[in-house]
Amino acid sequence: MTAIIAAVLAVLVSLATAAAAVTTYNHPGAFECADILVAQPDGTFGCTESLAPEALFYLAVCAALSVLLLVGALLLFLRTTAGRVLVMVATALSALAAVGFTVADSMSIGLIHGRLFDLIPGVVSIVALGLAAAPPTGHWIRAARPRPGYHPH
Repeated sequence: MTAIIAAVLAVLVSLATAAAAVTTYNHPGAFECADILVAQPDGTFGCTESLAPEALFYLAVCAALSVLLLVGALLLFLRTTAGRVLVMVATALSALAAVGFTVADSMSIGLIHGRLFDLIPGVVSIVALGLAAAPPTGHWIRAARPRPGYHPH
């Protein structure tokens, strides 16, 4: 049961992380002026906008964590040790990223998200990490392996 809950929580954190990346990309504060003036269709000049480096870094981290969490959850549902390890590593990284982005966000103008939004996936990640690392998760995975010398007829 602990493994299934850990995998479900990993999927939820993966979806929340992907949603955070999408909302960051859609946030007007994620873009900055690239200092290149271009002619606008109405005859005026304006600067072209590009994704801010901080927002680009946040998007890359969110995308990587989201994929790792989703793959780890899928492998854990398939009762593999690799899935357990991947969920443990990805949830630990997700918790660290949540704390890091929350601290960085509190020191900035709040470009990316509010503090609470960053901490919720971090807390859920810690719970998923604990469940994935729990001994019953390992027992559940080992129970799916065929036993040597046992041939059911």
